[in-house]
Amino acid sequence: MASLGTTKSVGSPSFRCSRSALPRSYLFWLAGTRASLIGDAALSFALGWAASAHGGPTAALVLTAITLPRTVLLLLGGAVSDRFGARRVMITGDAVMLAAVLALAAAGRAWGTPPWMLLGFAAVVGTVDAFYLPATGSMPRRLVGKEHLPRAMALRQAGGQVASLLGAPLGAVSVAVAGLSGTALVDAGTFAAVLAVMVWLRPAAEAQPSPPAESLLAGIADGVRRVARDPLL
Repeated sequence: MASLGTTKSVGSPSFRCSRSALPRSYLFWLAGTRASLIGDAALSFALGWAASAHGGPTAALVLTAITLPRTVLLLLGGAVSDRFGARRVMITGDAVMLAAVLALAAAGRAWGTPPWMLLGFAAVVGTVDAFYLPATGSMPRRLVGKEHLPRAMALRQAGGQVASLLGAPLGAVSVAVAGLSGTALVDAGTFAAVLAVMVWLRPAAEAQPSPPAESLLAGIADGVRRVARDPLL
């Protein structure tokens, strides 16, 4: 019974702080990025579907054109985010993807789905992802305080799982109704929404950029050394 005296009451300041609402800026960012994930998943289904019409090897090449630059350039993307700031990298990535998806929609309507077009778009997606993923991964910590971070990360993860579950069936419906071009236009709408949110956002905990005198390769090496020294990482 004595231990009950150490239990925090519902009315205590620490309890109220931990259960207070997440910042509005974070909720707007989360809604925009999760909507974009659904659009991306739908377009990925449409892209794979269009590539499979040219045979298995073409479909495999399109998937490789996404994953290869994403894997090879990911560490460089993290170093660029450290150098120039995560928000700036995300705004640039959203703008590039908005232009690329609109170009895909227009080209698909004019020329159909030739393999070279699918491969080119896939390479753009993989390259942008390599820079975008490290930047977006750091945003929860920049938008919420330490006391809210577990809830913010849990909500982000749950939203990502929902987007993955909804993306493929929505992509199938979209392809059946509007084809690759129509699906690309829907995805363009989600990129426009998240781009507007990123322009509006002003993260409270913006990290200091890495020194300009430090090369990007030195930044990558420093990150690898930190991970190697940290038992948890």
